[in-house]
Amino acid sequence: MSPVPPASVKNRSARTLIFDWKVPIEVGNTKGAIAGQLFWTPESSKAPLAVMILGAVIVVGGVLFVLFVRRRRARTAVGGAPGGPSEAW
Repeated sequence: MSPVPPASVKNRSARTLIFDWKVPIEVGNTKGAIAGQLFWTPESSKAPLAVMILGAVIVVGGVLFVLFVRRRRARTAVGGAPGGPSEAW
């Protein structure tokens, strides 16, 4: 994955065919091929940035959730739960 476009790309703002490809296959006695095309497509989307921001929000939310649960459990363990064994007598 080079950051430099291939030599066949003349217009960096347009989708460009790089090459056609074919992989020969054989199933039993039947021969065939899987074929396709490789295109260079200019990056005009902000999707990678959006994915990174979403990932960071998920991580921060997870950390905050863990801290909330730990503090709640620590409070319950130290003070005892209302109506729990510490208030029975």
